[in-house]
Amino acid sequence: DESFIARNFLLGWKKNVFPIKPKSILVVSAHWETDVPSVSAGEHPDVIYDFSDVPDCMFQMKYPAPGSPKLAKRVQELLIAGGFKITRLDESRGFDHSSWVP
Repeated sequence: DESFIARNFLLGWKKNVFPIKPKSILVVSAHWETDVPSVSAGEHPDVIYDFSDVPDCMFQMKYPAPGSPKLAKRVQELLIAGGFKITRLDESRGFDHSSWVP
């Protein structure tokens, strides 16, 4: 949608920063509130509309990006190796608004 101001910036950024499509993108979000470090591990996460006071069209947007259970497992292993005694793989948690933009 050309009406989103950030669209042209993000398209240019993609062209200049990621000329080769990455296999995965790791997003770290402060929007989760969990008792232990949690990693989204679903193959096809849904979009979570965890915001308000935005145009209604935002609630119609989809972000059909695949998840990566393999990468999630590797992140969990690195968290444990880094000293976190307990971590969680969460197959039901979707993408919150920190991981997708129009």
